Amino acid sequence: KIHVVDAATRKSTDLVVGRPFSESSTMFGRATRAYIAYDLNAERLVFLKDTWRSDHPKLRAESKTYRELKRHKVPHIPNVLYAGDVRNTRRRLQDTVAQTFARDEDDWRVSNWKLERHVHHRVVQDIAYPLESALDVKEFLQALHDSLIGMFLQSCPLIFDEQGR
Repeated sequence: KIHVVDAATRKSTDLVVGRPFSESSTMFGRATRAYIAYDLNAERLVFLKDTWRSDHPKLRAESKTYRELKRHKVPHIPNVLYAGDVRNTRRRLQDTVAQTFARDEDDWRVSNWKLERHVHHRVVQDIAYPLESALDVKEFLQALHDSLIGMFLQSCPLIFDEQGR
């Protein structure tokens, strides 16, 4: 059971989660895990993405991107129910510290990659299912159609005015 708080609305709930159905197997990266979770307040299944986002000033958190797309009425985007950076019991961000100790000249360094600060981030959305679970050809083609429309809209930003219409 984990407690999630939405950074935008301050709403919160408890989620019951089991094993992730998808997780990163690489030692480097953002340790992303995907779960089907049960929202105890809403009494329904939801999708939970748990990841460590790069804390770079030019990068927007994934949840903010989803909300911006919704605000501009981009179709076929799941609703964000709860999202935000994870904080500990003292309200301090959960973040990485390795970057403060690693020096380029350290013998254990095997690459030239600069270690960056990452922040623990969670997004809870309406549940979505993998394409392999489509009930029939019609449902599969509808999902494919929706994704192509989304790609088209992304590549043609000039079709929206300033209000996203």
